[in-house]
Amino acid sequence: MRCVGRIRTFTDEIVCGIRESKNRKPMASCSLCGTSILFGGKWDSGMRFCSERCRARSGILQVARQLPEADVQAQVALVHQGHCPKCQGAGPVDVYKSHRVWSAVFLTQWSDHSLVGCRSCGRKQQVLDTLFCFALGWWGFPFGLLLTPVQLTRNVVGLARRPDLSHPSGNLANLVRTNMATRLAQMAQQQNRVVHSTVPPRTPPPLPPK
Repeated sequence: MRCVGRIRTFTDEIVCGIRESKNRKPMASCSLCGTSILFGGKWDSGMRFCSERCRARSGILQVARQLPEADVQAQVALVHQGHCPKCQGAGPVDVYKSHRVWSAVFLTQWSDHSLVGCRSCGRKQQVLDTLFCFALGWWGFPFGLLLTPVQLTRNVVGLARRPDLSHPSGNLANLVRTNMATRLAQMAQQQNRVVHSTVPPRTPPPLPPK
């Protein structure tokens, strides 16, 4: 089945989206949290962020780059082989992305979600978000009609993809690395507060006698 040159049904759109996704240029994503960026974004030091909040936390990336790779990989393996945080069942655990869009007349809102859990929990979330898009995505003009097929196709591609469960994905490694850097930055801030709180206040020297 060709993906161009004829009118495509909704099923054709999904199948072609799966085939073409392998050769398509990846969608821009936030340098910090990995959220897809369809329009705009915030730029800082050559990096693109999904929001001002992520841009303000760009220093976390500098900390993440300085983490010892062996420590990061050990923590990634620990998370990957651990229990699912969602259902408490057996792993392997990884990051599963799903996408939503909802519309109301001239208002359209879309978002990406990352679930850390087992394959079963990840697929359930992708199915739920696919149904969410199908039920609530179409009712806005013009972006609801434009973005709903995009988000639906991305969810179906995620459902059809068969990841290698024996190895953690790059998304899980990036998430673990960012979380480790965030914890280190928070610990440094707490230590700074303790240091400042224990330093005795300076008292002015006594005035000379008149």
